[in-house]
Amino acid sequence: MFVLGPLSIPGRTASYRDTRGRRLAAAALPDELIAHWAYLDSDAVKPAVRFTPAAVPVLAGLLAADLLALAAGAGVPSEGHQLVIDLATLSITRHRVLPLPELAVNPA
Repeated sequence: MFVLGPLSIPGRTASYRDTRGRRLAAAALPDELIAHWAYLDSDAVKPAVRFTPAAVPVLAGLLAADLLALAAGAGVPSEGHQLVIDLATLSITRHRVLPLPELAVNPA
């Protein structure tokens, strides 16, 4: 299973920060998720990701479709959504990702 996006378009879609914030809020084990993100964000050497032969063209095609549409000024196919691709069932599920509201910071 692979997850792509959401493609972040400033002023139009959720950002990576929004996506992480929503994922953290929904996590059953938030401390483990935070630790995992810290590892991924670190300079630690990580094992190579193994892709099945079918994954590369499917993922590349989905990414290319979004980028080509954006460059052409057309509607982006996955705009505002995160795509979950299950190559075992050949299914793509779209999950809407909304920007987090801006909250006032308490100066105290």
